[in-house]
Amino acid sequence: FNRSGAITYRYQPASGPGMLNQPSLVERLPNGAFMVNDDFRDRMAAIDPVTGALIWQYGVADHPGTDPGYLNTPDGFDILSPDGTTPTHPQTG
Repeated sequence: FNRSGAITYRYQPASGPGMLNQPSLVERLPNGAFMVNDDFRDRMAAIDPVTGALIWQYGVADHPGTDPGYLNTPDGFDILSPDGTTPTHPQTG
């Protein structure tokens, strides 16, 4: 939604690998994809807004963990450029 409260994009698969469970944050990446933390599916996911396809994920869906490649109820993220700046929040980078 935008600052006026109008919905500008909706992503809501009811089943399958793209289904989200308790997404709590979403951020539009510089490439146009949406990055979302999918809290109760234990992953971060990137969604292509044009195709609606899940194009990337980190974490194993529905398998919480703390080993590399796993997440446990992720509840936030920061996008960092190689130089350490935050491209989606340049005012705070």
